[in-house]
Amino acid sequence: MTNNPFTVLEAKLDQLALDVRALKRRTEAPTDRDEIGGIELAQAVTGLAASTIYKKVHRSEIPYSKRGGRLFFSRRKLEEWCLSGSQK
Repeated sequence: MTNNPFTVLEAKLDQLALDVRALKRRTEAPTDRDEIGGIELAQAVTGLAASTIYKKVHRSEIPYSKRGGRLFFSRRKLEEWCLSGSQK
């Protein structure tokens, strides 16, 4: 007894539909990961010029990390830093 090719195709399509739904759920899930970037991220978050950010890094006035001679900034820490200076 041979399998009907249409039945086999239908089963494979059903499996593909399940796989696509699972992938959509995984990509639509919110991520709690913090965005890490360079000077461009710091400029975008703070609205400051690159030279001002470099000065603040030199004076340790802004949160940053340095690895291998490169500066890294955390979006979350920069946003907290910006809000910490707000007046009530």
